[in-house]
Amino acid sequence: QYISEHQNPMTLVLAGKVEDDITLPDTKHIKYLGFVDEEQKNIWMSGATALVNLSPLESLSMIVLEAMYLKKPLILNRHCEVFLEYSQKVETIKLVENQKEFLQVLHSFSERKPLFSESQLQQAKEWVKNNYSWDSVMQSYQKILNQQNTRDAPI
Repeated sequence: QYISEHQNPMTLVLAGKVEDDITLPDTKHIKYLGFVDEEQKNIWMSGATALVNLSPLESLSMIVLEAMYLKKPLILNRHCEVFLEYSQKVETIKLVENQKEFLQVLHSFSERKPLFSESQLQQAKEWVKNNYSWDSVMQSYQKILNQQNTRDAPI
């Protein structure tokens, strides 16, 4: 539908495994890469307009965190709890719950006007850095271990 409504539609690039029961349309505007290695993933993501993840069942979603770190806007499923939580922390997420909303967001991106400011994209990157970098994760573990050690200490 999006392709038929736009004279110059963006290309949707899909990476990863596509479920067997999903048939991709045969069009030059959808490029399916299949599984890609880390280097290829980073190359494709760095050139992306946005990252789309419509999965309702995510627990952490490393790809979403990586996209935020690369200062990429996100189009995410409103019915995924972790995406709702992320959207309360950063402003660079468009949540969608149906095809109509998804097409509206795609249309906004296809107008090539920035939907988010550079400072909003930088804030999302900083949020990931402050909460999910190796150092911040290790500090969190250390804090938990210190609390546990304090509770277990003899009086």
